[in-house]
Amino acid sequence: VLVQRLPWRTIGLGLVLIGLLVAMIAALVVGSPPQPPAPFGLARSGLVAYENGGDLFTVDPVTGDSSPIVSGPEFDLNPQWSRDGLWVAFERKVKGDSGPGLLFVSRHDGSGLTQVTPKPLLSIGSYSFSPDGKEILIATGAAGAQGLQIAAIDGGASRRRNCWWSSP
Repeated sequence: VLVQRLPWRTIGLGLVLIGLLVAMIAALVVGSPPQPPAPFGLARSGLVAYENGGDLFTVDPVTGDSSPIVSGPEFDLNPQWSRDGLWVAFERKVKGDSGPGLLFVSRHDGSGLTQVTPKPLLSIGSYSFSPDGKEILIATGAAGAQGLQIAAIDGGASRRRNCWWSSP
C-alpha cells in the first residue's frame, strides 16, 4: 500500500494566508472611523435668506445664484429659517414699510405661503421656530410692555402670554 505524504508546507502556508486575511478584515472593521451624523439645520438646503426692497430672496453661497422666495407689492422683512431648513418665517407689514405686522411662513422655494398670526401685531421684536418646527415663539411690544405669543405654523390656534420685564 502506498501512502501519499501530506503537503504540510502547502497546508501551513494556506493557513497562514487565511489567518492574515482574517486579521486584515478585522483591522478594517475595527479601525474604520465612525460615521458622522446626518446633516441638520441649514445643512439641508444650504441657502441664505435675505430681504431686499421688501421682497425675500435666497442665495446659494457656493454658486452665488439668487432666487426670490416671496415678492410682490407687500413689504416683507426679516426672514428666519426653521431648524430643518425647510421653512422661512417672515414679517409682512400691514401698511407700507412700518407699523404693525403679520407673521407668515413659506417653504424655502416660496410655496406653502401661510399666515401664522390671525391679526396684526405691534412691534414684532423677534421670532424663532420651536425645535420640532411646528410652532413659532414671537416676542412683541414696546419696552416695558412685552408679550410672548406661540403660534402654529399652519395658521391654527395661537396662545398669547403677557410678560412684563424691563430692558436694561
